[in-house]
Amino acid sequence: MQHIAKTRIKVKMHRFLCPESIKIKSGDKVKVQFADKEIDYGEVISLFPYHENIAVEGDILETSTNISDLSKEELMLKDKEVLRFCQNKSEELKLNMSLVKAEHVLDGSKIIIYFTSDKRIDFRELVKGLNNFLNHKTRVELWQISSREKAILIGGIGVCGREVCCRCIGQIPDTVGIRTVKEQCLEINPIKITGICGKLMCCLTYEHKQYKEMQKEFPAIGSTITVREKSGIIQGINYISKKMKVRFDDGIAREITLDEYQGKEPSPTEVIESKEDSKIHIVKPRTIKERVKKVFKNRYGRSEEKQVEPPVKENRQTSTSTDRKPPKTTDEKTREEPPKNKPPGFSKPWRKKRFPRKTNKENPPNPEKKKP
Repeated sequence: MQHIAKTRIKVKMHRFLCPESIKIKSGDKVKVQFADKEIDYGEVISLFPYHENIAVEGDILETSTNISDLSKEELMLKDKEVLRFCQNKSEELKLNMSLVKAEHVLDGSKIIIYFTSDKRIDFRELVKGLNNFLNHKTRVELWQISSREKAILIGGIGVCGREVCCRCIGQIPDTVGIRTVKEQCLEINPIKITGICGKLMCCLTYEHKQYKEMQKEFPAIGSTITVREKSGIIQGINYISKKMKVRFDDGIAREITLDEYQGKEPSPTEVIESKEDSKIHIVKPRTIKERVKKVFKNRYGRSEEKQVEPPVKENRQTSTSTDRKPPKTTDEKTREEPPKNKPPGFSKPWRKKRFPRKTNKENPPNPEKKKP
């Protein structure tokens, strides 16, 4: 099965037909021939199956798969050495340029060096030093590229999470202005609308024609309209959902559909949606009982918590003032309570008294007297 190879030649993408006899992989360096029999060198970015509707610009003649691995490594080492030499030389000459990439062609007869700069640079001295470094065996080309073309060479991941469009598609738009962002009613946020190159994203121009066609159906932003005998000003438009945000004279802002503005009867689904949008949801504070129910339902799958009945307290009859008896005297207590008869010879010698021994205050003990 034949394939078409998307090939990068310098900073532009081309499509070439792959012969069945040659095995080609993405990342290989190839020698190509255009329809006008012009020969050039490039690098394969991706492969996809052949189709009649896809235009092809020429054929691939040779590829780096036919070359040994040693020669590939040698070319890569030469690229790094040349780039390192150019960086050191540009610092010596004090050239305001940032080098991006250096690459040899397939047969090693030419080397191309890409750099970016804000101004035009006189790099004749740099070329002389580079020719002396290469012993005048290879042809040297220096290309000044833009930030968008730098993204084509290096590649990267965009905000959408996919490979940048200029690398995978290979087409750079002529102009991408802030007017395209405003006409599509997008938020002017530099983080969302700028790419890795630091400029506006190329994908903003892909759907711009469709947005221009949809704008014809809607009135302009800031114009006054009347809907159901109410006048208001348009504050914003969502072209994809076909809705407009209108602030009426009474101060209420509401979204209306295009059919509602044109006087057509809205579909039943749109009526339900508008009713749901117009509802005001009031959040009531939950009681402790409702919170406990929710916890039990989430944890144990039960709708209600286990109800534990509290213990029943006995109703004690309180004594009234008439039922109270006067306190007993000491004589009465001694009469009623008989003395306890302790068994003879029973004592607890291990238990010690914690209170001090009582002493006679009238006749205190004499410490001078000692027992014999």
